[in-house]
Amino acid sequence: MKNFKNLLCIFFVMIFASACSKAYIAKPVAFKVPSAYGNAIQIEGMEIAAKAFLDKKEAKAIFGFNIRKAGMYPQDHV
Repeated sequence: MKNFKNLLCIFFVMIFASACSKAYIAKPVAFKVPSAYGNAIQIEGMEIAAKAFLDKKEAKAIFGFNIRKAGMYPQDHV
């Protein structure tokens, strides 16, 4: 009987924990290949380029959230 109660408690904990989570939806990222940028360079056979997202709306459209306020993107110190 004790094992049944433990299994029942574990079941309810799993149900409540899964009810609290938000469903993840995979979204393709709209990144371009490095050769599409004017600042692309080659290092040991690999092509590398960078783009600064200064426009917050463009950054949100690309990443799906405000990456500048999330602390994942260097902030401008103006």
